[in-house]
Amino acid sequence: MLLLFSVIIMALLILNTIVLIMRIRAAPDKPIGKGIGLVLGLAIGLTLWIPLTYLFGNQTAGIIAGSITGIILAIGLELYSAQVRKRLES
Repeated sequence: MLLLFSVIIMALLILNTIVLIMRIRAAPDKPIGKGIGLVLGLAIGLTLWIPLTYLFGNQTAGIIAGSITGIILAIGLELYSAQVRKRLES
């Protein structure tokens, strides 16, 4: 049951990330606020802990893999947002 709940929350967070990227592309002149990508990326990483724990069969490995994935997503979203902002300023 917990795994199903985690997967549903993760799907909603991924949809939220897609909407955020579409919004950045549609209105790059309107700031979204710094740190939004960071929050979304880390939230996705947290929701990955449970499925990855089942996948790896080890809680520590699941937490580490979920955290690394979340950090990479967070950095990617923040860099993409900064790139769009810089492109707009030039």
